[in-house]
Amino acid sequence: EPIGLEGKARAEIMTEAMKCGWIRIREKRNCGFTIELWELESSANDFLLDWCRDKPIYDPVKINLLKFEQAGRPQDQWFISTSIKDLLAGSLQKYLEDKLRND
Repeated sequence: EPIGLEGKARAEIMTEAMKCGWIRIREKRNCGFTIELWELESSANDFLLDWCRDKPIYDPVKINLLKFEQAGRPQDQWFISTSIKDLLAGSLQKYLEDKLRND
C-alpha cells in the first residue's frame, strides 16, 4: 500500500473476515470495549453473552454493525452504545427482535 493508506488493506481483510462470522473485540484502556461484526444474529448474540459474563458490569461497550454502516444506513441502525450490564440484561436480544420486526 502507498504511504498514508496503510489501514485500507487491513480494513478490507477485517471486513471480509467479519462477513464470514468473525467478531473483532478490542479493549480500550479506560474506555471499555469496541465490538465490530458484520451483522447481529442470534449466534453472535449468544457468543457476546458468554463473552461478557466475566467482565466488569459497568464497562461501556460500543458495537459497530459493518453491514449497515457500509450500506449507508443512519447511524442509529449500525452503532449500538451500551454496557456489559445491559448486554447481560438482554439489550442485544431486544435489538434483534426490533430489527426482525422492522426488516
